[in-house]
Amino acid sequence: MNKIEVSMKKDEIFHLATFLILFLVISCKTFHAPPQYLPTAKQAQSDVYGGWIEVKTNKGNINGELIAIQEKRVFVADLRTLHEIDLEDIISARLVTYNPESSKVFLQTAEGIVFTLLLAGIPAMILSTGEESFEVFLWLLVSPVVAAIWTTPIWVTVGTGAAIYQSNLPIIDYPKKPIDAFIPFARFPQGIPPDVDKNSIRMKIPKKEMK
Repeated sequence: MNKIEVSMKKDEIFHLATFLILFLVISCKTFHAPPQYLPTAKQAQSDVYGGWIEVKTNKGNINGELIAIQEKRVFVADLRTLHEIDLEDIISARLVTYNPESSKVFLQTAEGIVFTLLLAGIPAMILSTGEESFEVFLWLLVSPVVAAIWTTPIWVTVGTGAAIYQSNLPIIDYPKKPIDAFIPFARFPQGIPPDVDKNSIRMKIPKKEMK
C-alpha cells in the first residue's frame, strides 16, 4: 500500500467517522434529567422512585419525576411542587426509566481501537538490528497504520450502532406508545395512596457524586 492509497484511506475513515457521529447525534434520543438522578439498569430494579418524565402540553413543558397516572391525569413532581396534568392537554411525553450509560460503549470502542493499534505494533517492537531488509523494516514500521486503516471503520460502525441502541433502550415516548406503558415506572403504579398528602410530594433529590 503506497502513500497515496494510505492517504485516501485516511480521508475515507475521517468522512465515515464524521458521518457516523452526525448519525449518532440525530439517532440518539435526548433528555434533560439532572446529573445523578437516573439509576443504572441494575439499580432501577430496586429503585422506589419514578422515572424521569418530560411532558409537552398546550400550556408549556413540565419535567420531573413520574409520580402516578390516574383519573385521566399524569402526576409529575419537581423540586417545588406536584403537577397534575390532564391527559387531553398532553401533546407528547418522554419517559426515561434508567441511565443508558451509552458513554461506556464509546469508551469500549476507543479501547478496541487502541488495542488494535498496540497489537498491530508488536512486530515493530521486536525488530532486531541490521539483519532485515529495508522492505521488511518498512512493512513492520507501517503495520500499525495499515491495521488501523482497515479495522477502525469496523470499530466505529459497530460502536456507533451499539451506542444508539443503548441510549434509546430505556426511553418510552407518548403518543408513539400508549400512556399506560408509563405506569409501571411511576413512583405509585397503583395510584397515589389516599393517606399520602399530595401537597407534600416532591421529586427525589439527585444523589451527589461521590468524591
